[in-house]
Amino acid sequence: MKKYGMIYKSVVAVVLYICSLQVVAQSDDLPYTAGNYWEVSGIEVMPGQTLNYAHHLAKNWKKYMAFAKEKEWIVDYKVLGNIHPREGEPDLYLITVFKDWVSNEEYDKRYDEYVAYMETTNKELEEQSGERVVMRKLKSDMLLMEYILK
Repeated sequence: MKKYGMIYKSVVAVVLYICSLQVVAQSDDLPYTAGNYWEVSGIEVMPGQTLNYAHHLAKNWKKYMAFAKEKEWIVDYKVLGNIHPREGEPDLYLITVFKDWVSNEEYDKRYDEYVAYMETTNKELEEQSGERVVMRKLKSDMLLMEYILK
């Protein structure tokens, strides 16, 4: 799991780097500057699991996010509820805001710090992920960049 995350982050980093070269070359013409990245995960909560999933978010997810914010790995995090979801839309959006992509080495270092902070093991994290399958389904995952208008 850790390996695939590094590959994904590496591919995204290369794409962002290429895009940033174009932005730098044309930055004088742009009416905005690049801001923070927003990672938005759309979550469908399974029937009868709303309270269980809310407890998970309030306990484990929030604990990790607060830790990441304290370490300045992220800028902010939010949970938004879709009050009037249309068919097929997520019930919740989990949002993580961050400034920069990190190197693979930094990603590994942070992952190890996270595992130590959560007082768990990779095996236990995998089991916890499996337990969440009955509570929720990942419907979408987006990476957005904030544009700050000049």
